[in-house]
Amino acid sequence: MKEYYLFLDESKNTPPSVLFSLGGCAIEKQLYGNKICPFIKKMKEEIFDDEDIILHETEIRSASKEIYKPMRKKEVRDKFWKYMGDVFDPNDITVFTAVINPDEYKNKYDSSFLNNEYLVCLEIILENFAHFLEKKKAIGIVYLEPQNSKADNRLHNYYQQLVKRGTRCMSNHAIRTQISTFNFYQKSDLNIGLQIADFIPNTMKKYAYGLKNREPSIEKQIANCLYDGFVGDYGTFGLKKLD
Repeated sequence: MKEYYLFLDESKNTPPSVLFSLGGCAIEKQLYGNKICPFIKKMKEEIFDDEDIILHETEIRSASKEIYKPMRKKEVRDKFWKYMGDVFDPNDITVFTAVINPDEYKNKYDSSFLNNEYLVCLEIILENFAHFLEKKKAIGIVYLEPQNSKADNRLHNYYQQLVKRGTRCMSNHAIRTQISTFNFYQKSDLNIGLQIADFIPNTMKKYAYGLKNREPSIEKQIANCLYDGFVGDYGTFGLKKLD
């Protein structure tokens, strides 16, 4: 049975943005180890002369830190973004994202009874990931970047609740049998999957609301990898927008 890794990252609703997004990519285990990781390491070595440098979109775009100094040159920037665009091949990567406007969400419901936006988006993504795994007859492992001990415990407890009760559309049996493990890793642990995922949520939340992404952009390449449930429905399975 094949095994898929799902790497997730978030884009917070920090001003001036009011939108929150959780998103990431699923990659088959052998493909991840044999193709994706070597490709990213080669790119890092070529661009930064350091295969262990951490890819973080905000810092790469600002290039203010000395380690990202090569990105101050246009020809290097163009080469880097060409590499990153090539990573998002629909044959290799499947993208899952959920986007929410927390203010509108809280205005519609009694805020004292609400899950926070992270948990709302996480449940949607895990549900769609379980659907993907069932169609692929595979199992999956989820990787997230830790926040703090309190938040991480809450996330882990929430996942255990989903295992017990299921989600809105998927039974607890489906969640339990399709998703085997829920792990926390830092990008600084040299987890390449989480570094790739860093480029997804902010790009996709702007894409979902018709906002312009900063150039150079790999919006189209990421969007081409959105999961469609094998029925052409990207809006339900790949990029869920919660108004």
